[in-house]
Amino acid sequence: MAFAHEIIRQGTKKLTVSQCVAGMDADLMVGGGAVERIVYGGGSRGRSGQHQCIGRGIEQSTLITEELSSLSMTFRYLAGSLGLLSSQSGL
Repeated sequence: MAFAHEIIRQGTKKLTVSQCVAGMDADLMVGGGAVERIVYGGGSRGRSGQHQCIGRGIEQSTLITEELSSLSMTFRYLAGSLGLLSSQSGL
């Protein structure tokens, strides 16, 4: 959360956030206008409740989203750590 607050305080814009499960920190950064695109494997509806800012960004088309399964996100991170190319790289 401290990281999210600092990103907003510095006025950082146009970030891409990638998380297996979108959390309250991502929702806060979206609400603070720092995030342009979010790639995630669903959202946590636990203690923090629904992600109001992410939901609003999707409804108003102000947030670019790519929602995958949590397993797909995990495999993406694994492929990246192994230095494998993605199909989106154009190669």
